[in-house]
Amino acid sequence: MRLCQRLCIVLATLNLLACSPELPEHVTTYRDRLANVLEVDTPSPTAVSPMQPFPRVKKPENKIKLTLNEFYQLSDCPLYSLVAERNTTLGRLQAPSTRYHYEQRLLHALKRCADNTEDSKLKTKLNQWYRLKQQQRAQNWYWLLGSEELRHGLSRNQGWLSAQPKHSDAVESWRYLQQMRPPSARDIDLAILEQHLKRIADAHVVSRVIRTQRYLAQQLPAFTQWLEQHRPECTNDSAQYLRNVFGRFFIERIQPVGARLNHYHYRLNPMLDDLYRQPGQPEAIVRWLDSYWLQGFQEYQTAMQEHIQWWQDFFKQCELAPPTAGMGLGPT
Repeated sequence: MRLCQRLCIVLATLNLLACSPELPEHVTTYRDRLANVLEVDTPSPTAVSPMQPFPRVKKPENKIKLTLNEFYQLSDCPLYSLVAERNTTLGRLQAPSTRYHYEQRLLHALKRCADNTEDSKLKTKLNQWYRLKQQQRAQNWYWLLGSEELRHGLSRNQGWLSAQPKHSDAVESWRYLQQMRPPSARDIDLAILEQHLKRIADAHVVSRVIRTQRYLAQQLPAFTQWLEQHRPECTNDSAQYLRNVFGRFFIERIQPVGARLNHYHYRLNPMLDDLYRQPGQPEAIVRWLDSYWLQGFQEYQTAMQEHIQWWQDFFKQCELAPPTAGMGLGPT
């Protein structure tokens, strides 16, 4: 009986979550209620085009050329097994995360073998390879940052932000990547790295921020213009009813989503800068971030500010106090 009750509670909770309105539904309700008060046709929503996928990163070439004799000279150091591992079929098909982890292990092995060998020619060769691998490290890192998991987390065209703080774990996963970027020499646990990559892909909080800010930036300007075209007189009841709609549907439902968007943007922005705005990063990635992340945020802020400014001017003109969140104000 107790198990049955628990299952009922879980199913009820899941049902509530599934039915929870998302941002476009809030905006549609807000628009419809205003049109009802103004007794005019509801304005047509602005079409929102999908964002372009995050640019792909070219797979780096990281080959070390070994003669058979050189290879057998490594039999007493850890580099021997790593080179053998790389030459298997699976080794040649490594995912970006596996490759980066492998290249980090290779760097450590080269240093250790160079320090321990007494063969001067081999030591010179190992030190040359070590310096080469250090130079190639950035390219391996950029390939990791262009992995399918991170591209999914950055540019998936699904999902919206809500007012609820649902994605703190994914933000911490972005912070983990920020902390391990070169020239960090911290050891990498491949299982932990892949866990963070999966968390970023599953939550896709960056793409949610971008989709949400693009949606509001494209909907609100036309909406604000529509309000100006149908601005009512302050002498009738419509002004008070409009105030109530603004309080109940914009202040209480839409503005909290904007506040959550601002929160994630300001937390994630320094991380994305550290990761994707380094010397040598492909220019296409910088342009993508400038367009969708930075410019998109500025356009969203402008649209929100202009919409709120319209209401502030309207309240001042009609000598109405602006509504605040939580006010259950009259009929709408």
